[in-house]
Amino acid sequence: MKVAISYVSEENAWENLEAEMSGWDFRQVKKEAVVKWEVLLNKIIISGASDAQKRIFYTAFYHALQHPNIYSDINGEYLGFDQKVHKTETTHYANFSGWDIYRTQIPFLAFLFPELTSEIVQSHILDASRCGGFPKWSQNNTETGVMAGDSGPIIVSSAYAFGARNFDQSTALGIMKRQGLTPGVSCQG
Repeated sequence: MKVAISYVSEENAWENLEAEMSGWDFRQVKKEAVVKWEVLLNKIIISGASDAQKRIFYTAFYHALQHPNIYSDINGEYLGFDQKVHKTETTHYANFSGWDIYRTQIPFLAFLFPELTSEIVQSHILDASRCGGFPKWSQNNTETGVMAGDSGPIIVSSAYAFGARNFDQSTALGIMKRQGLTPGVSCQG
């Protein structure tokens, strides 16, 4: 297995820290985090369930929102699969456990958060463009090679089917065709 190389320059580290934790105050940061999570988790309100059932559901919902996660710095820079620094105008996401997310998590997120899921899918497309095919199970900017199957096209098409449409559909279709019609095409060989 290859080890991912992380890219954070000293300047970017300070920019990230300033943007995310300006005027550090633990209680304030905790309060803001609780509010942000409440907004996200209140997209679905459950009634008629026991407290234990609600706890199970909202814990799973919380976990569904943790990955893929933000990989780009505050200035939009991130290290791609080609080991070069790239810059995104939105947010770049990483850590796709393809086999685990294509059946339920991606459709669920696309239905509830189509713009967020569009950014996630666009990140997946950019990664595939830089490594040769959709990653099956990526960690940061590396294909881990630990999973079989072909989840990338299903991730993209499921996201589209459930409302996430603000991504480069033409490039996605080109990658799908190449990966489906050319034996041996894969991310990072």
